[in-house]
Amino acid sequence: TGSGGAAPDAGPPCTMFPLTISQDTTIAKGCYLSTGTLSMAKNTTLTLSPGVTIVFSEGAGLKLDSERSLRAVGTASNPIIFTGEKKTPGAWHGVEIHGQYADLELEHVVIEYAGAAGLLAESPTTLKMNHVTLRNNAGVGFDLYPYYSQAIVRNCTVTGNGGRPMELSGDLSNLAGVFDNTSTFKGNGTDCIGTSGQKDSSWPTLDVPYCG
Repeated sequence: TGSGGAAPDAGPPCTMFPLTISQDTTIAKGCYLSTGTLSMAKNTTLTLSPGVTIVFSEGAGLKLDSERSLRAVGTASNPIIFTGEKKTPGAWHGVEIHGQYADLELEHVVIEYAGAAGLLAESPTTLKMNHVTLRNNAGVGFDLYPYYSQAIVRNCTVTGNGGRPMELSGDLSNLAGVFDNTSTFKGNGTDCIGTSGQKDSSWPTLDVPYCG
């Protein structure tokens, strides 16, 4: 490993984050600098320990394709933080997960200063989000394509983003049970949930309206 980039609290330099994962890997607590896009082998799991901070340089991001898994479970006192090297919206690409048989678990996580979306989740098999904060991203906070997904979103805060807090696309027939009233979506550029389909009576009531 090498070093480069200052830690968010101006502490010791961050360790370089690995850009290639060929087997199940656990990242220990600490600050890491990512200068590119992660490449993971199929059927592998990346686990981030409580207290991990990943600082992304311009153009860098975290992307998972089908048959890969990310488990980032922090705690209230040791959250996991995804942030930009520059503390400005659009400073890095964001977190993306694509395809069936991809699994994402986020708890006590902060995603900030990303580009078009803080988090893009396209048809993951499972998506669990609890106490996740998506803030100060240039576009939407959260872009979700929920078809094929078993998604649960609880106790999340989506605020300070340049666009809408959330975009929902694709088959929206299974939104019932995905969200409840424990999350907040206020304080963004446009405070409504963007949708690609007609609102259904089964959709949950949130603290902002739905809009086309």
